Amino acid sequence: MSDVLFSRAERAAGFTYACGHLVETLQQKLENGGFPVGKIDGIYGSDTEGAVSDWQGEVGQPVTGKLTEAEWTLLTGQAAPDIFDRCLQITGRFEGHGFRKAAGNFDGAGITWGIIGFTLKHGEISAIVAQLDSMDTSIVDSAFGSLASELRDKLSKSPSRQEKWADSISVGARKHNLEPEWRDAFNRLGGTPEAQTIQVDRARTKYWSRAERDSQSLGLSSKLGLALCFDVAVQNGGVSADEADLYSERLARLGAVDPAQKRRVLAETIADTSNPRWREDVLSRKLTLASGIGTVHGERFSTPNWGLSGVTGPEAEPAQVPASSATSFDLFFKSLGLRHFKSGEFLFLGDAHRDPESAAFGLNHPPPAELWNNIAPTARILDELRERLDAPIILSSVYRSPMYNAAIGGVPDSQHTAFCAADFVVRSASSPSDWAAVLKQLRADGLFRGGIGVYNTFVHVDTRGENLDW
Repeated sequence: MSDVLFSRAERAAGFTYACGHLVETLQQKLENGGFPVGKIDGIYGSDTEGAVSDWQGEVGQPVTGKLTEAEWTLLTGQAAPDIFDRCLQITGRFEGHGFRKAAGNFDGAGITWGIIGFTLKHGEISAIVAQLDSMDTSIVDSAFGSLASELRDKLSKSPSRQEKWADSISVGARKHNLEPEWRDAFNRLGGTPEAQTIQVDRARTKYWSRAERDSQSLGLSSKLGLALCFDVAVQNGGVSADEADLYSERLARLGAVDPAQKRRVLAETIADTSNPRWREDVLSRKLTLASGIGTVHGERFSTPNWGLSGVTGPEAEPAQVPASSATSFDLFFKSLGLRHFKSGEFLFLGDAHRDPESAAFGLNHPPPAELWNNIAPTARILDELRERLDAPIILSSVYRSPMYNAAIGGVPDSQHTAFCAADFVVRSASSPSDWAAVLKQLRADGLFRGGIGVYNTFVHVDTRGENLDW
């Protein structure tokens, strides 16, 4: 049976489109074959899905808009992408740089650039530039222009001097960006076929090889197991001996576990041993790959859409992605019987979580399962409010992890950290004071006990068990 490589069938449920270098290759083949994709942007969106459907109808394949491994070969004349390339796409999306984008010294790595975030600190950028120069010095010269000699000079210095230089060209409140001329130069370099080939080759030879070793030693040989180990190699440098020991200890305490549980244990182990500043970001990435579904940087991922489902190796797990925390939350949410809300609305992680310029960037994560019941009375009140106002309600803040809450200036005992509060706006001509008035009437009628806060542009409501207004 031929596995599905790409699909956007679950986009209606809020999942992000598959995107990356494989999709760009597919789009180019469709364009060359006379099936327009609108724009070759590496995104498996509606235009690309439509082009795939048109091609399928033309060649006598079932018209699904999904592209299978066999159809990839029929369309491109190439073997189906291996597991490495599929894992590279999704981890590349987590990193958020593509081949071209460079970030400044926001995290002490100096400069971070390329498909998996190659860094100056670890010598990766220097190695790639040196390899390009060994092929043809004009590649770097063309990309960097008058900056090329300075680049080569700085890359020849000691690590401490390299970091000082990177810091000097980093801009923004958190130094997340580079000065425009350096940003554009790295962008041009990343757009060259030579630099892209080297980036993929380095990702395979250095990080994928580590992932294969780790997955074998830890007994995680499925596609998702390999994807998880690859992301660990890229973001965390691989599974250390101490982490492997802790992982084994935790498995021993659990007793018999299935492959999905083993992946989850590894995900939590890596997050628990990472820098506390980045723990929640590490956890969200690792749990998404461990379960096959999750939210990273405000985007919801379903790995089958990226060609990562089924089994390779001896784990003998079902072909379908295991039940995840997100799908379990959906089942829990459906049990509430609400009329006007979908589960994903209560899993919104906040604008600051998605903003690279914010101190709270990447610090939130979905609410832990032990807190889910706390949101039920709040959700029911909001559902009733929506009914009475007869206007859409948009949730702007629901669950906040303690780290995220602190980073955005929330009070230490915020009800958001207990997952029993929501901030919202109403799409209508009425004002926050009008919305709050209806809430206060609901509270007076005995439908809930909790807090109501009125702000200039939004209203806060919670079900803390005692009445409070501000």
